[in-house]
Amino acid sequence: MLRQDEILRFVNLQSVINGSTLRAMKRKNFIKEIREERGISGPALAEMCNMTQSNLSHIENGRNKLTWDHMQTIARALECHPMDLVEGIPQPRSEDEKRLLRTYRGLEDRQREMFSTMLTSLSSAEKQKQSDIPYDQDESRESQKQKSGKEE
Repeated sequence: MLRQDEILRFVNLQSVINGSTLRAMKRKNFIKEIREERGISGPALAEMCNMTQSNLSHIENGRNKLTWDHMQTIARALECHPMDLVEGIPQPRSEDEKRLLRTYRGLEDRQREMFSTMLTSLSSAEKQKQSDIPYDQDESRESQKQKSGKEE
């Protein structure tokens, strides 16, 4: 099940894709902050995105519109989600999340792939476990047996 912040992010993403907020995208974004946090210079990011340094600078400063295509290209180069460019990168909420993030960032590429696979498996197992729980917890034992096809 999606959390409220995930739903809001999806709604924002859909409105950007549909073009309904592209006019508003000429406002503040977090490209420069994310770029600097990652230690990437403006000219280097412009080259990675196959755009001129001037165009990137104008996008960063809100003088040029940040289109969906630009968001995807820049996010790919900065290794972040496209919506991070306009919402900022979500900050860890707890010490456990901070520790997990530090550990993940210290992993090599192959270890990150294995970690991702493990998380997907855990998430799938949890979803399966939740789907095995009867919807109505007050159902009689007899009706539960009938649903599972078991008889005593």
